Amino acid sequence: IWGDWKPGDHWMYSNIGAIICGTIIEKVTNIRFDQYIKQNIFEPLEMKNVAFSYSNFNKSHELANLYEKNKDTNEYKVSIDDVRQSGYSKTYWDQYIIGNHGGLFEPQGGLRTTAVELSKFLRAHMLNGSLNGQQILEQKTSKFMTSIQWSREENNHFFSKMGLGFHISHDFLPRYKEM
Repeated sequence: IWGDWKPGDHWMYSNIGAIICGTIIEKVTNIRFDQYIKQNIFEPLEMKNVAFSYSNFNKSHELANLYEKNKDTNEYKVSIDDVRQSGYSKTYWDQYIIGNHGGLFEPQGGLRTTAVELSKFLRAHMLNGSLNGQQILEQKTSKFMTSIQWSREENNHFFSKMGLGFHISHDFLPRYKEM
């Protein structure tokens, strides 16, 4: 994870930044990461079928499973089976110390949702942080997140341009910025 280069000289994919961000959100707000995101993003955007824990997901039949192919048998099997995940008891998080480990709530990519719910979040970003009269980010922040923060000279590479949490590409629709 840690490199021998100066910040900004080299880029490497890592989830640790999102985990640190989740912990900072907890420290600053004194609210658990998952609860903060629910109150400040999911509820204002009316994202009802979304959760960081599969056990809290309302409509599990709408989720897709991740499959992998067995090279020996040519059969596919579910590689991550969240359906079997059991729910936490009501007192499970009572001993959790806010700001101690934001990664437990999977800010690095553990969100479970449907395409319809995810589209609400993406539309809010496309509309500079606002959807249906609900401003979840300042316009300036939204524009900053979707502007190029890092790039490499190679073209047509998945990680050639990055915003803050967004891959930015012109590869599929040349006249449009895609996230």
